Amino acid sequence: MQKRELFDVSPQVPNNFYARGAHGMATSYDRAAVAGSDVSRLRVSDVGPHGAWVKHLPSEHFPPADDMSRQAEGVFVLCGCAYLSASFWPETIAAAHRALDTHGVGSYDSAPLSGETAHHEALKNELLKLYYPDGGGAAFLTVSASMSNITTIPMLVGKDDLIFIDSEGHMTLSEGSALSQAKVERFPHNDLDELERRLIKARADDPHGTRRVLVITDGIFSMSGHVCDLPAMVALRDQYGFLLLVDEAHALGALGPRGRGTADHWGMDASCIDIVTGTLAKAIGAQGGYMVCSAALARQASLEYATNRVFSSGVPASIAAAATEVLRQINAAPKAQNTFSEMYRRQRRNASILREYLRRLPAIGIGSNPDEAPGTVQRLMLGDEEVLFEVQARLYRRRVYVMGLVYPVVPRGKEQIRVTVMPSIDEDDMHACGRAIVEVCSAVMAECASR
Repeated sequence: MQKRELFDVSPQVPNNFYARGAHGMATSYDRAAVAGSDVSRLRVSDVGPHGAWVKHLPSEHFPPADDMSRQAEGVFVLCGCAYLSASFWPETIAAAHRALDTHGVGSYDSAPLSGETAHHEALKNELLKLYYPDGGGAAFLTVSASMSNITTIPMLVGKDDLIFIDSEGHMTLSEGSALSQAKVERFPHNDLDELERRLIKARADDPHGTRRVLVITDGIFSMSGHVCDLPAMVALRDQYGFLLLVDEAHALGALGPRGRGTADHWGMDASCIDIVTGTLAKAIGAQGGYMVCSAALARQASLEYATNRVFSSGVPASIAAAATEVLRQINAAPKAQNTFSEMYRRQRRNASILREYLRRLPAIGIGSNPDEAPGTVQRLMLGDEEVLFEVQARLYRRRVYVMGLVYPVVPRGKEQIRVTVMPSIDEDDMHACGRAIVEVCSAVMAECASR
């Protein structure tokens, strides 16, 4: 494996969290380009029921696939989030078409100012069936999942309050926390003993309970695929009296015996979570975000009139109609066998196949924890940027496209490849992808050992 010179540009950037993060991302993509893993030179060439194929565009850095005759058939995308391939269900397409015919393309204006359609109300009703089946809940839509977190957190806590967030929490959870102006402490990933020590200290520092405390976690963590310990977190919440927010972006439609997310995985009532945020753009296959909580908390926090909802256009009716159909099927299963039931079965099958191959990686020196990640997100811990880019490039030549994650997305020394599974890949092809991962990783690690 030949060492490559990495390209970096270091202009002066504003000294703030957001600008530094964006600059770091830009630098990592420049490095990927020089190393032969230029994701920016890949474009979706065809999208259909079997997934999205990427097309190789000319680049001096990115190598073509070894077998160009096979290239026309596409590359298997193992880094997307279409966990149910729901964008291409006949039912979702039909629902969107009907809404387009009656409500047009756009969303007119912000929901609090101009109202929402019957499609939006139906969507919120399905969310409430999912999270508050016994009633007493309130649901709100945002133009994106990122906006859900950025919108919700500042409505719950403020300048004199305290936030504890898991160290692997999603970037937008950190952004929402920063905007709240509350004091933010990140506790070690899934370390609830440490969280409790900090809660005890917080109570001692504020014996009269004058400040609000919010604990934030992902349901499934987007980098590791780990699941939060919801029963333990709820027990802590009941003991120490904080608000608990769980981001279900990677869990809904991808976790639990019924595919209903983190609470389903643990066999708990979803209403045990104080505030749920999530996305309609991953497993649900549409677009937008949502936040769900008790009706009482929604009124107290004025979530209906949150600034980002007032000053953002809403979700188009066609998108709301498509998302409603997917949620309706999730809520109907398993009593009714439907498209969701079949797609979720295939997703679980593909996840099981992938784990079978990832279990072989520790023996060749690559960290992977497939049995600690019960959802669709898996990872290969490489810990070296050069090795990561080499594995990524070689897998592409084997028609397997994966996403490499380097600093600042992950800490230095934690460079990793995140792999996700979808039902669009059939069983034989999933095995072929798994074999390619093992064979490529084995070859690269052997070359590293011989240097």
